[in-house]
Amino acid sequence: MSRGVQFKNDEIIKALKETKGMVYLAAERLGCNRKTIERRAETVAAVKDVIDNYRGRRIDIAELKLENALTNGEPWAIQFTLKTIGKSRGYVERQEVTGANGGAIVVDWDGIDSNQD
Repeated sequence: MSRGVQFKNDEIIKALKETKGMVYLAAERLGCNRKTIERRAETVAAVKDVIDNYRGRRIDIAELKLENALTNGEPWAIQFTLKTIGKSRGYVERQEVTGANGGAIVVDWDGIDSNQD
């Protein structure tokens, strides 16, 4: 028993290329559910490659924009870079969580006080 319209791999790949790897838009163009394309990508390497290549390209473009912002000395870009890839050099924000007035955190589970023995 058929589950409905069967799309050829070439049709899916064409739709993905036309939408630059955007699964939801490709599905809309084909008139199918996004899951149809996602399932095909799990079983057909060529479909997955189209999606992965466009996503990789998008990330490269974003990183290039970040590099340009860093070169221009934009504070948000400097801060973002240090908070993410600069963590290995110690650029991390730490937050200390304490209880009331800097004391211990008291946990109460169903009326059982954690400070009682």
